[in-house]
Amino acid sequence: KTLLDLPGRDDPLILTTTTNVSELHRSRRAVEGGWSLLRAVIDADEAQIALKDREGRFVLVNQATQHYWGLTEAQMVGQRSIDLFENTEALFRNLDTDRQVWDGAGPLVGEYRVDGPDGRKSDMVFMRRLVSSLDGHELLLIVGRDVTRLRELARLNRHHESLVREVIDLEDHFIVVKDAQLRYVLVNAAYARAVGRSEDAFVGRTVAEVFNLPECGGRVLEADMRVIREGVSTVQEETANIGQGPRRYLASKRPIELADGSRGVLAVIRDVTEEREREASLRQAMEQAQAA
Repeated sequence: KTLLDLPGRDDPLILTTTTNVSELHRSRRAVEGGWSLLRAVIDADEAQIALKDREGRFVLVNQATQHYWGLTEAQMVGQRSIDLFENTEALFRNLDTDRQVWDGAGPLVGEYRVDGPDGRKSDMVFMRRLVSSLDGHELLLIVGRDVTRLRELARLNRHHESLVREVIDLEDHFIVVKDAQLRYVLVNAAYARAVGRSEDAFVGRTVAEVFNLPECGGRVLEADMRVIREGVSTVQEETANIGQGPRRYLASKRPIELADGSRGVLAVIRDVTEEREREASLRQAMEQAQAA
């Protein structure tokens, strides 16, 4: 209740206001419950999540951040990065990115090599953006994900690809991989030399496109389509002209799973022209001997 002295009145006016205390309690519990849920979510995330104020002080850090740096939230909140971590080039680069976001350049994403407190080096990708707090103040949200293992796998895959490339390029037989649309995915050096093109000239193109044919069908593509459609392996002889005149080839084809999970065709093709000519000559000599 509030007493109000109004002009023209001898007695004060009593102003009564009523507050629904139970409604306030429910609202507060809802806010607290929402915050608890949000906190549980960010603590369950493997990414490092932190909030900073405009002065660079930590306002919140999740468990992943605490675990990585070996610090508690109480040790980090209210402190600046420059007070907590070793003053390395990576730290100053991060702080400069913080400043750019505060200056309106965000959101920003960057990758850094981070030196952890245990001497471990990690490849980290950080996303930074400004967010508004409940009281309307702006905060800097930082989300960092450790991509070290992904980078190691990528380097390992590149090594494996290089090794596979060297192996297939040592092979005298032709090795060809096509996708489900019968576009070249890979050819080895022997095949490229026979055609007289660079290996890159094949990738993403069909046989008809590479050899500038109005259409390309017949038994060659029929076998390819059967491998794609039925997932079976085939072996057949084919007569083809891939730059050396008509030649006889023995093609072994099998289904192969490509990087995107689709089915492709792996063909190992052996030139049997001389072999067939020798066999024909031998048969002819035997027939002539029998006739004599």
